[in-house]
Amino acid sequence: MDLSRALAIFGKNDFGDVDWPYGVAVMRRPSKWSDERYREHVESREEAQQLVLEWAEKHGFKHNTIACCPYWLTRKVSRRCAPTSRGDRCTRYGSTPPDQHWLDHGSGWTLNGRPAAMTSAPYEIDEGDHARLAHWTGQGMNVAYGEGWYGFTTQQVVIWLPDRIPTVTPVRPR
Repeated sequence: MDLSRALAIFGKNDFGDVDWPYGVAVMRRPSKWSDERYREHVESREEAQQLVLEWAEKHGFKHNTIACCPYWLTRKVSRRCAPTSRGDRCTRYGSTPPDQHWLDHGSGWTLNGRPAAMTSAPYEIDEGDHARLAHWTGQGMNVAYGEGWYGFTTQQVVIWLPDRIPTVTPVRPR
């Protein structure tokens, strides 16, 4: 893999390596793992890295680590959701987190320095999640479902602002 491509999209972590989204980096080998199990882990994470890299390049995205919830998408610049006079607007980490479940393993994505999309990899999407995502489509956002790069039988949810990018497809649409 061409790491310069990955660095351009994901940046560097504190160790100078590619700052892959959560769950995509190869972890250090746990001492109790066999050589075969660790080799399988490495192969699956390298495949995930290739998938997320190609997906981000296809859409022109750069990864953003401060995205919190869909309110982040409504900001004009890619800064963290700021508290307001009524309290923290974040619907993922606020006192009543209606988006917490479907935003498991979430990532933010910018296009030309502006928030454009969010992805997540929940283990399941229940009726409440579908209702909450319908709420966001009513706020002018689009939603697509598929299978992503996280693995472990997770699904992919992609939510985006169509005025910033008309179409975003999941890694493997459903």
